[in-house]
Amino acid sequence: MSLYTFKKDSQGKSACTGDCIARWPVFYTRKVVVSRKLDEKDFAVITRSDGIKQTTYKGRPLYYFANDVVPGDTNGEGINSLWHVIYIGKIKR
Repeated sequence: MSLYTFKKDSQGKSACTGDCIARWPVFYTRKVVVSRKLDEKDFAVITRSDGIKQTTYKGRPLYYFANDVVPGDTNGEGINSLWHVIYIGKIKR
């Protein structure tokens, strides 16, 4: 599924809480395996203020969008000018 970033987030810190998480579920994996186009070193894991672990890309927390149904959907792109697709493709978990 597509992964998104949230413009209100800061480096290593998520601003998406409460009802936001219902629409924008956290992406988390212990180890990211990526294609040659990406560098595994750009991925890390943070622990959010609610205690949930979340994967980041270059310090930006990553999310799914609840209304994306099939791989390749990007229905969350541009919502409220705050949500942006950062990755479409396969990330092995």
